[in-house]
Amino acid sequence: MFATKRDFLLLLVTLGVGTIVGYIFSPKEIGTNVSERGKLSVAEICNHNVGVVLLILIGGMLTYGIVAYLLLFINGLSLGIVMANITLGNIIFTLIPYSIFELAAFIIAAFASINLSRQLRRTIKQKNTSIMWQYVGYDKLFLAIVFVFLGIAAVLEVHI
Repeated sequence: MFATKRDFLLLLVTLGVGTIVGYIFSPKEIGTNVSERGKLSVAEICNHNVGVVLLILIGGMLTYGIVAYLLLFINGLSLGIVMANITLGNIIFTLIPYSIFELAAFIIAAFASINLSRQLRRTIKQKNTSIMWQYVGYDKLFLAIVFVFLGIAAVLEVHI
């Protein structure tokens, strides 16, 4: 139980540190305006975010979480850079509504990848495949939550 709490806290800290670093070291006036970004469809945004989630899941599972932490840090960096270059009103009314769901989905996917990695290690070490399938129900629940959150985030991103 302690390992899961520690993993979740480390994922949150990784995202937070990335955001702070991105905000502090952001080039000022990067020339992008959030309100003038290209209009993407909900499907295009969902496809992109599902690709990120799959990369987090598979990469994190195969590298014992390293890829998951790296991608969360990079997402934090980009969030910090955007926050440094838009107004407080845009942060509150444009960025926060969809990024809460999007980043929560990424954190849950990273958490699931670390758990899957841990299960994979136990399976290989003990040469017992039943260990891998012991927590599959939880992983399916995590994935369902992730995809619901990604859908909500995509709709909010397009319509806000």
